Amino acid sequence: MLIKLLNGVFDPPPDYLSVPWLYLMMLVSVAFAAAIAVKGFQRETRVSAVQRMREI
Repeated sequence: MLIKLLNGVFDPPPDYLSVPWLYLMMLVSVAFAAAIAVKGFQRETRVSAVQRMREI
């Protein structure tokens, strides 16, 4: 029954597989930016807050 119901949705079948390249590139770039931000925050937390205040 489900196959009969969905037959009209996928009729005719696509000629080739569609890959959302723009979405995948945006996803990779956001993940890369998040990794850089995490590395930056980790570097900042190595120095104690008191020492950072003394440097100012």
